Parts: sequence; structure tokens; C-alpha cells
Amino acid sequence: MPLFVLLVASLVLLHRRQHARSSRNEANLRISRDRANLDLHLQVHANEVMRKELSERSSSREGLEAQGKEDDPAKQQEPGR
Repeated sequence: MPLFVLLVASLVLLHRRQHARSSRNEANLRISRDRANLDLHLQVHANEVMRKELSERSSSREGLEAQGKEDDPAKQQEPGR
């Protein structure tokens, strides 16, 4: 009888240890997944900001070039010619 109790107690302890280890692994995987998801969102946001800045720069550059062509005295004609 005491040997049987010892065997059952060791099996219970082993099961609890395995359960704690698997719970810890699941928690680590969840944290890792959440961290990767956050990194992805940060990268997407950074790309959107850069794309917006580049489009604003190119549109302002095009506007300045168009404005420069209108103000270019070499391209303007004198009245009567």
C-alpha cells in the first residue's frame, strides 16, 4: 500500500509539473505572437508615414516646378510680339 501511494503521488507531481511547463510555453508563445504583431503594426505605420511624406514632397516639388515655369522670364513673351 505505501508503495502504491508513493507511485500515485509521484504521478500527480509529474502531471502538475508537465502542466505548469506547457502553460508557461503557451504563455511565452502568446507573448511572442503579440510582440511580432506589434512590430508588424509599427512597421506598417512607419511605412505609411514615409509614403505620405514622400507624396507630399513630390507634390510640393511638382508645384514649385510648375510655378517656376510660369515665373520664368525667358518663357514669357513681350506684349505685341
